[in-house]
Amino acid sequence: MRKTEKLKLNMPDRSDNYNVEDFNTNFELLDKAITEDKSFLIEKVLRELIVSLKVDNWHPVNGMWQQTLTLSDIKATDNPIVFSTLSETSLYQNIKAYNKNFSYLYAAKTTDGSITFYAIKKPTITFSVGLKGV
Repeated sequence: MRKTEKLKLNMPDRSDNYNVEDFNTNFELLDKAITEDKSFLIEKVLRELIVSLKVDNWHPVNGMWQQTLTLSDIKATDNPIVFSTLSETSLYQNIKAYNKNFSYLYAAKTTDGSITFYAIKKPTITFSVGLKGV
């Protein structure tokens, strides 16, 4: 009897008799694979990172600004949601400065091991952002 490459499911030959145990084993393997895959995806979707964008690390590129951070856990296939890290107890002047600088961000692109943030204006403060789904 042959086995599938990835899940090692039983693949009876045409000359083999039907075997209920082979059939049940296949379904147990499928059930386990689906459960493990879901757990991984749920964990990844819920995972959050907080990163700091330093005021002095922005570089001009074609009239815009960009900053690249090295993050060993990030992959090129990640497509994180960037979110504000302000808390409900932030002071008014901090909220105002944060929101102004956060609003300059217009994109983030991942590669294996790094993320690059793009801004329409150079931020004037160091501030943190959250990344969800990495």
